[in-house]
Amino acid sequence: MVLSDQQAIEKWRLEHPGDQNEVPKAETYETQRGELVRSKSEKILADLFNSMDIPYVYETRLRLKNKEICPDFMLFNVKTRKSVYWEHFGRLDKPDYAIKNYIRINDYERSGYLLGEDVFFSMELEGRSLDVKLVRQKLEKWLER
Repeated sequence: MVLSDQQAIEKWRLEHPGDQNEVPKAETYETQRGELVRSKSEKILADLFNSMDIPYVYETRLRLKNKEICPDFMLFNVKTRKSVYWEHFGRLDKPDYAIKNYIRINDYERSGYLLGEDVFFSMELEGRSLDVKLVRQKLEKWLER
């Protein structure tokens, strides 16, 4: 049985429930869909995904080789029926945060997730805010596959 696009999206969302991160949210921002996310940049990303009609879930669970994590977003390409993970690194000017996330990138790679293929990143640091234009370009290229 071939699923319609809407059926495929619904099935995908059921298989990948969001908001699974057990770390309390210190601060929250409401997305256009009414979800509460941890940062202004995550709100911008969620709203961009929504405006581009990209199905997404926020903080679903993912098992890597050495641990379980909750990536910021999981996106679904309706055309290809494939998913990717999106991580936003918002404080790369903080050495401990940067080191922790370099390790996370390595964990993805060691678990078989290819950068730019299975997982995408956006980042910012003091004086360099989220580049929404670049994010949109990455998304458009991914959707064309």
